Amino acid sequence: MRPFIAIVSVAVIVLAGGWLYGLGGGLSQTFGFSLAAVGCGGLLLASIGARWMRNGWMGYLGHISYGLYVFHLPTIVITQMLVPRFAVGPTSLLFTVGVAAVSYRYLERPFLKLRERFQYVRSQPLLKEAA
Repeated sequence: MRPFIAIVSVAVIVLAGGWLYGLGGGLSQTFGFSLAAVGCGGLLLASIGARWMRNGWMGYLGHISYGLYVFHLPTIVITQMLVPRFAVGPTSLLFTVGVAAVSYRYLERPFLKLRERFQYVRSQPLLKEAA
């Protein structure tokens, strides 16, 4: 069942990409992005528990995921200004991963190391139960 879900999900993502590439803004863009989200959700559902999800590069993408979230829109906008329309997708993906990796290495990791300097206090219940 999972391979079928994965194939259908990829087909939905490709359909959404074609929809977004060929049509203008407004409602058509909303529908295209919604279709892409459904396809990505299906692909994620088909991938749960898969062996390739435990690879090192997936863990690394998990570490830099906040940077991927923060920088994806600015890198797409910059890429749209610099490369031809057909190359925006792959170029912006590589650019986003690169910027997120640099951000993780030089911004996020130093802040994550700071937490080791502070004492962790285990929380306790406010009231003890009467015996």
